[in-house]
Amino acid sequence: SPNSGNSFINNNYGVIFGLNENLDAEVSFNTFKLNNWNSVSLLGERNLGPAFYTVEKNDLEIAGLAEGIIVNDYNYLNTGEKTIYAKISNNKLSMNTIFWPGMVVNGKDILVTSNKIEGEGFTGINSQWGVGLDIIGNNVQNFTPIELPDYGLGAPIWLGQDTRNCVVVGGSNKTNVVDLGTDNIITGVNTMHGNPPGPAIRDAMRDWTPVLPPGL
Repeated sequence: SPNSGNSFINNNYGVIFGLNENLDAEVSFNTFKLNNWNSVSLLGERNLGPAFYTVEKNDLEIAGLAEGIIVNDYNYLNTGEKTIYAKISNNKLSMNTIFWPGMVVNGKDILVTSNKIEGEGFTGINSQWGVGLDIIGNNVQNFTPIELPDYGLGAPIWLGQDTRNCVVVGGSNKTNVVDLGTDNIITGVNTMHGNPPGPAIRDAMRDWTPVLPPGL
């Protein structure tokens, strides 16, 4: 409930799930403000069994090199076996970041819906190797992408070259979505199929690994 949430303010990390087996976890009604690195991280590299996550109704403020909500099912990437089942919904992200996205979603069949992302950064919602993602009804109209030297201009929603069969549904043709993937379905927004990013940013985003505390 709104009265039972926790506050993570000016810490190095917020909430991190790494070594998970048959886990069912909810992260909700929390405040994450100006933490140095990750606020919420769901990582599937060492999962021994399926993990089910709900991340909803959190309030996040991120700045500098910090990241917001991170979902990386590395086990799916490396073996093709899905281990992270996640719903990311109704979170508010206020951004003033230099490079990393507010939300990273990599895995299979992950639902990202009804989140509000505002402020500025390179990308609001980013996927580099997501498959079958449902990115539906997210409000990014008050997010302003920044342009980085040697990297170019970002976008509120970014689907990288290794994404496929993802669905993005929005409510404004003023929302730009960069779609560099295969067989993605984009509706209700302005799809951009422009030139892919330069090798530096493409490789950095593809190979991105969150900063973790020792032992994870």
